Amino acid sequence: MSLIRDPWVGGRPFLPDGLPVIDRLPGRENVFAATGHGMLGVTLGPATGRRLAEYIRTGRRPEVLAPFGFDRLGG
Repeated sequence: MSLIRDPWVGGRPFLPDGLPVIDRLPGRENVFAATGHGMLGVTLGPATGRRLAEYIRTGRRPEVLAPFGFDRLGG
């Protein structure tokens, strides 16, 4: 008899280049996204949250978030 009642299953969000998006939504002043971490979402969540909170609080994008912008997706 299995003890697992509700297994955690489902797709993991990935972007074409394999990197997450951590950025302000283009065209919106008060909407931010932190998604596409794939299977590392739980692991990277605290670091993502800290840097995203800094961005939201100061209005200045931390340099460490440069590779994770919407602009790299060309859309």
